[in-house]
Amino acid sequence: MPWWDVDSGMAGLLLWLAAVDAGLAGCLVGVPGQRWDAVRAAFGVPAEHRVVAAVALGRAAPEQPVARRRRPVGEVVHDGAFGRPWTAAGPPRA
Repeated sequence: MPWWDVDSGMAGLLLWLAAVDAGLAGCLVGVPGQRWDAVRAAFGVPAEHRVVAAVALGRAAPEQPVARRRRPVGEVVHDGAFGRPWTAAGPPRA
């Protein structure tokens, strides 16, 4: 897989996460090669552009639960060992 496809996927994920943080609903979907032409046609994408993924964004239906906020970084990222929270300031020095 070309590295630029991975970069594009990561950029799409960051876009999606930022939108969710802003209160939108959405999803990131990969587009299989056999559907690239249909996606290009539907959205007016020039033929010389590759299609890697699509990000669908909008408002959640009122009856749908709102996505919960992500936990703080210190709860999910560990510094060298599980249970030792990572902080932007780095690990405590002994």
